[in-house]
Amino acid sequence: MASKIFNESERQSLKSLHTEISHEDLITYFTFSSRDIEQIKSHKGQGNRLGFAIQLGVVRYLGIALDDFSCVPENIVEIVSKQIGISDSKGLIKSYGSREHTRTDHLKEIIDYLNFRKPNKKDISKISEWLLERALEHNNLKLIFTMACEKLHNEKILRPGISILERIISKARQKAQQE
Repeated sequence: MASKIFNESERQSLKSLHTEISHEDLITYFTFSSRDIEQIKSHKGQGNRLGFAIQLGVVRYLGIALDDFSCVPENIVEIVSKQIGISDSKGLIKSYGSREHTRTDHLKEIIDYLNFRKPNKKDISKISEWLLERALEHNNLKLIFTMACEKLHNEKILRPGISILERIISKARQKAQQE
């Protein structure tokens, strides 16, 4: 039986940006090259450019697709806005993606642009095997989850949903306990 690793509050935190992002991470993941700026500015409307740019940084930073843009920390909105020439970004990010296809289309474009990919069955199978090895070494499920996220990010695979990873980790743990 698959068990939940995280409570609801932790799950929400894992699906969003942390409220505090270090200055170093802000500079590393949310500073754009001239090529990035060109890609960002190819989109119509300030809100779309801002949302696209933030999602680009989020995929680089965490390897996730951000669902809720209304809670993006102000320091991210500020640094991104300045780089793409938006002087008044107040409220713009909250309206981003009101048309769901916009976010979906942008995410697909970002994944291609950054050479990431969505996980397929083969990826899930490989990560399951890899997680079994980790589960034989460690009993801390949250540590194993963190390791899985790092592995996916390093492999440039977009992180699947929390429930999917919890299920894979729980199965790996069960197999490890049987062995």
